[in-house]
Amino acid sequence: MTSETYSHLIEINEKERLLTIYRVSGADRQLYTSVKLPEKTWTKNPEEIREFCRTLGENIILDSPQARKLFEI
Repeated sequence: MTSETYSHLIEINEKERLLTIYRVSGADRQLYTSVKLPEKTWTKNPEEIREFCRTLGENIILDSPQARKLFEI
């Protein structure tokens, strides 16, 4: 995609423990990435879950042209 405006759609497949992110612009939906969710739970390993969430957030920000512009990335 070009530097047009788009949103991110996040889908979670519970059975496969798979998180998929799509870029959405109008009727167009493009696969951005797909990652396995951590096997651990928050109570068993909160640090692993925090790191997963931090990485997920960073990836979404870095994929957003508007966020990169605002943060001068």
